[in-house]
Amino acid sequence: MRPLAPPAFHAALIEKMKLDKILGPMSLMAFRNLFQRPHRLGLVILSLSAALAIVVAAGSWSDMIEFLLKTQFQRLQKEDLTVQLIRPGSLSAIQEMSRIPGVISVEGFRVLPVRIRYLNHKRELQLTGWNKSTEMRELLDRDLRPIELPSTGILISRFFEKSWEIKRGDLVQLEPLEGADQTFEIPVAGFTDELIGMSANMRVQELWKMMGEGPVYNVFTLKADPRSLSEIYRRLKGSSQVGAVQVKNSLYKGFKESFGQVIRTATLILMLASLLIALGIIYNSVRVSFSERSWELASLRVLGFDRSEVAGVLLLEVGVQVLMSLVPGCFLGLWLTHLSMNLIHTETFAFPVVVTAATYGRGLLAVLLAFMASGLVVYRMSGRLNPAEALKARE
Repeated sequence: MRPLAPPAFHAALIEKMKLDKILGPMSLMAFRNLFQRPHRLGLVILSLSAALAIVVAAGSWSDMIEFLLKTQFQRLQKEDLTVQLIRPGSLSAIQEMSRIPGVISVEGFRVLPVRIRYLNHKRELQLTGWNKSTEMRELLDRDLRPIELPSTGILISRFFEKSWEIKRGDLVQLEPLEGADQTFEIPVAGFTDELIGMSANMRVQELWKMMGEGPVYNVFTLKADPRSLSEIYRRLKGSSQVGAVQVKNSLYKGFKESFGQVIRTATLILMLASLLIALGIIYNSVRVSFSERSWELASLRVLGFDRSEVAGVLLLEVGVQVLMSLVPGCFLGLWLTHLSMNLIHTETFAFPVVVTAATYGRGLLAVLLAFMASGLVVYRMSGRLNPAEALKARE
């Protein structure tokens, strides 16, 4: 039933580095008490880092969606409209579209639905035949650098390298899903890293040769005057040869609105949750420290220190803990982002890991708000100290 023995203080790192000559007595008191319990300090820092990491990981979704959409719709797809014909058309189709008022340039592609087979694997996708001089579309590698199509063979998505364990030079079977019932063996010349969907790509001349076709296209990309888009769209939709017309800006806005609303809501919820977590951790740390040291803090009031100076001792301890949690919290948030991307990676979307400075800033803001709220709590608690009780001997 005896009271706890006073802690055995000794020369700490602050004294060894001669920093005690710079710090005032209140700051020195706060630092010595803080580092007297390293295990508690580590747990508080870890908890605050986790709260910061939640905000960073949640906010990174907005960054990744924005990066994905901009890369897909501004870099990979530079056209304004995409036109798909009901049946493949000859080179004259390009000339007809070029004569539409407002159309700046037209490029054609031969897109063929195929079933790709390798060992016991099979999957249906689109095989696209590209011209060498294509400027409105790009294929990228894992470092987002443009890939040049090989003269022979096909380029397929990186998914097949990882899941099917296909290597360069392996032969895959292509079974066209339209036209003649044939199967072709084509060597794999390399891999692409699409952000949306999966595909197979080859030179259009090789595709014509494989299918025994002449120079035909069934998908066209158009660069157009923005002021003429509505009229061009109306004329193309009215053609009996056109099966579908897509306006890139409309598609981009639709993706951004559908994804953006969900991401903004999820980010707000997680940010509020992390703010409450940080506030709870800081408040609990302050309450425990105040309960353990109320006698010492009241004694400071008796010695002549005012309310703000006494509150500053606890607040400085909390501030040091918050400051020490910022860098680990940012790294932990980046690690959580990588982990979530590896766990939810799908065949349809390949989300790149992107975390902007604004996302880190939102996380730091959440912890800062929790720290400011804890400052008000500390100041109110210091006002409840009873100096008269400090004059009595503790039993």
